[in-house]
Amino acid sequence: MPRTFRVSCKANLFLRVTGRLENGYHTLHSLFVRLDEPHDEMRVSPGAPGGGLQLHCPGLPELPLDKNIVSKAYVAHSRATGLSADLEIHLDKGIPDGAGLGGGSADAAAMLRILQEEAGQRALTEDGLRKLAVDLGADVPFFLLGSAAEATGVGDRLTEVEPGLDDCLALVVCPDVHVPTAWAYAALDDDAEKGYQWLTAQSEVDNGPFCLGRPRLENDFEKVVLSAFPELRRLKEWLFQLGASGAVMSGSGAAMVALFRRERRLEAAASALAAEGIRAYATGIF
Repeated sequence: MPRTFRVSCKANLFLRVTGRLENGYHTLHSLFVRLDEPHDEMRVSPGAPGGGLQLHCPGLPELPLDKNIVSKAYVAHSRATGLSADLEIHLDKGIPDGAGLGGGSADAAAMLRILQEEAGQRALTEDGLRKLAVDLGADVPFFLLGSAAEATGVGDRLTEVEPGLDDCLALVVCPDVHVPTAWAYAALDDDAEKGYQWLTAQSEVDNGPFCLGRPRLENDFEKVVLSAFPELRRLKEWLFQLGASGAVMSGSGAAMVALFRRERRLEAAASALAAEGIRAYATGIF
């Protein structure tokens, strides 16, 4: 019997890159939150006996097992458990690629959870699963959790937290811009010595400025991304003009998360963005 899994994405409300390791990974300090929208859907059915994984993703090219992160999760889990479940998976992508919302990592984590169920008594321990997730990608361990988390290390040291956003409404804005993650990290490394002035407000109207109880809304990647992609800087400025109390780019971009105090302002902002052909999602944060 086919099963359908809803795969939620993430946002970084605070992201500071704190260093670079010899293996090329970067260390960070971040606040990860889960978002209801946008989301992917993963439909899982029993596969042909001995067929292993059959992955179908309309709109994306078919990738070999060593390239697609969902397939890589399958291979890694199979090697760790000695099991190769016969599964046919249809992945419908709603989370934009190159948006900084962790869509690929979220799909990989969902794949791991599905394989854990299939493995039964041979399933990995939670610690073993977490270690496997780290090897797949820095964001994957977060998606094994069910709540917001403060992250350090390469994103693998996670402490579950209460984000304290009960009085805020969120709008995730996904412009038709792709920011390559590898480029963003390289550009940030090159720009490490340059100064930058944070864009935290751009409105004469009192929108009830928002700040986190822990760190404020900010993202180190904005230093380089908003310079290289001026349309993203203009978008952030516009979000404040539309009434956002706070706005920040997620991950290495290009998605923006805007927080509002008043529902009517969020609705008006969503309508204005839609009129310009910019995708925006009113979403819950958890």
